[in-house]
Amino acid sequence: MPSAQPLPKARFRRAAPGRFIWPALFLLIAVLTGFSLPASGSVPTFYAGSGEFGYQDGSRLEADFRFPYGLTANKDNQIIVADSHNNRIRKIAGDQVTTVAGFSDSFDAFGFPAGGYVDGAAEKARFRNPRGIVVDSANTIYVADTGNHAIRKISGGRVSTFAGNGRPGYQDGTGNQARFNAPSGLAIDEHDNLYVSDTLNNVIRKITPQGLVSTLAGQAGPNGGYRDGPVGGARFNEPAGLALAGNGALYVLDSGNQLVRKIQDLQVSTLAGFRDLREEETDYAPGAYRDGAWAEARFNFPKGIDLAPNGVIFIADTWNHRVRALTPQGEAITIAGTGRAGRTAETSTSMLNGPVDLLYHDGVLYISDMWNNGLRALPLDPYNLPRLLTPAPAAERIRVWLDGELLPFPDAEPYIEQGRVILPLRALGEKLGGQVQWLPHEHKAIVKKGALEQAFAAPYLTIRENRSMIPLRYLAERMGFQVEWVEQERAVFLKSRDQ
Repeated sequence: MPSAQPLPKARFRRAAPGRFIWPALFLLIAVLTGFSLPASGSVPTFYAGSGEFGYQDGSRLEADFRFPYGLTANKDNQIIVADSHNNRIRKIAGDQVTTVAGFSDSFDAFGFPAGGYVDGAAEKARFRNPRGIVVDSANTIYVADTGNHAIRKISGGRVSTFAGNGRPGYQDGTGNQARFNAPSGLAIDEHDNLYVSDTLNNVIRKITPQGLVSTLAGQAGPNGGYRDGPVGGARFNEPAGLALAGNGALYVLDSGNQLVRKIQDLQVSTLAGFRDLREEETDYAPGAYRDGAWAEARFNFPKGIDLAPNGVIFIADTWNHRVRALTPQGEAITIAGTGRAGRTAETSTSMLNGPVDLLYHDGVLYISDMWNNGLRALPLDPYNLPRLLTPAPAAERIRVWLDGELLPFPDAEPYIEQGRVILPLRALGEKLGGQVQWLPHEHKAIVKKGALEQAFAAPYLTIRENRSMIPLRYLAERMGFQVEWVEQERAVFLKSRDQ
């Protein structure tokens, strides 16, 4: 689909590939006794949109969207949506979806509502594939009108051009003297200064409340690059989502570099992600997927970002079809999505399809689930985030061998945490020939194998995505097995004492 890819450039692009402290006792009981409960906060529910690719106002779950993109909330706690391929700005108030601004009465060659560039009364104004959206202290809405290369303003029932003139280019200046090239991400500070991801110029711009446009960071040009350091010499590659922290740090999703960058004190640094060599015949770093330490994490064209009050950074990892979080402890984790594009909600996880923007508001993370043509809602406590079990890349997966037999773990792959291999207790205990029993009054699990009986409790027993997890060496040695870890093969070899 057209907006599934980064914004077009005059260059070739190959399609991209598709600890825990114990929670409530009832959850642990459910896990160890075989009952299935949804992981708290890990299943985004359908919030708005029928899923149909169309345009219709009305009740939240019956309204139709076409590739909804940017999200924000106004001073009345209503959610504002940039409905990109309907070329409209929509509002969700209570149970109703209405149109705030935008109009289209014809279709383009692809069958989408035709965009345009018209200021004036909100119901007659025209946009072209709007993306980023924010609200200022006076409840004025600002829109990154991406296809029109302009920043538009909605106030008092009217739409006007705040900066830019509808023509692509690069120029600082005031109002319509300035020029942009497919601006897509917006952020706003307490003084109503706007920050813009000028995506195809590969720079970050700033606009004062008086409309003066300047370049904040990066070197403008048609080809992206990568360089940290002083803002004037830094380089970006199709920057997308922006988020501004209370301490003045501006977080940038450097989409084409597959990185999370930070601008603070006139310096640009890389916060998270690993940039491999660029893809052959493109200027893009290859996308990938991996959780772990910030510097080791991998992303795949992330587009949307928002912040929690405790410093958690939420990221819409668009082409990985996941929502990720960067914790203040320096870890990247997955909190929603399976990695497979889809719409179905399951008992413990839920599939997403191209999440492109996020809004954390009043304890709920709203997700613009673009290719599902709707919004999802995920209640979240940022101090107790869900953490989905995620497979490592095939070349990095941990294999466990028992007396020469490779053990399958279809529901939860082994992972490494603080140098220890961790596996699900029930699955591993049973693979070792034991039976797992939960003793609710003693708050512990018992693994029995013949006459051998071993008890396990915190801090060794933890919960991850509704599964009781245990360090492999701790369990195996107490169950009478020898354990050998072979780093070069990323393999664990278990051997019975009598073998």
